[in-house]
Amino acid sequence: RSLDLSLEICRKASLKRTCGFALSNQGNLLMWEGKLDQAKVKQQEALAIWNDVNNQGDAAESNVAIAKLSIEQGQAVEAEALVRDARDIFRKKKWAGDEIWADSVLAMALLAEGKPGEAAKEIDSVTAEKLQNEEVRLEFALATAFVRAASGKPADQSAAIKVLGATLGEATKHGFVGYQLEARLALGEIEMQSGRPGASAHLGQ
Repeated sequence: RSLDLSLEICRKASLKRTCGFALSNQGNLLMWEGKLDQAKVKQQEALAIWNDVNNQGDAAESNVAIAKLSIEQGQAVEAEALVRDARDIFRKKKWAGDEIWADSVLAMALLAEGKPGEAAKEIDSVTAEKLQNEEVRLEFALATAFVRAASGKPADQSAAIKVLGATLGEATKHGFVGYQLEARLALGEIEMQSGRPGASAHLGQ
């Protein structure tokens, strides 16, 4: 309701950039609600505004958000192209946090395309120790866990489970409920694949 009101006000006042942020935030909210088609429409509307005002940085962020949605919708090839273009812009602007966010989404796109080796190269190329943005850290940790587990090797699966345990703790500490759920789901999936006990506990929470 707050975002709807914000959007109504900024449209009346012709505040395009504010409208772009409102639309992007609506898209993020709809994504967490599982309304992927509606979320993509909002992100595309935001993208149209960024392009109209020639704002490359915010346009790139919207494209990464659209790429994430495309992966969930089974459109990984489209997602890969979008996120590679966005990452190039982040690199030019030296936006390190956004670049790592793009790396994470790119790895997930490659994984969805059946390219675990390429996905692993993307993850291995990232230095995330000093990353300050908590959301991006969680995104990267989730992508790392999925990529490690994709190898099917027991050692990699154990490493993925360890990463996810830490991710769940961080998400819980900082109140990121969506990432808590994603971490639990990933833990359950990986434990089922590896034949470990405890998968049903994570999936049932």
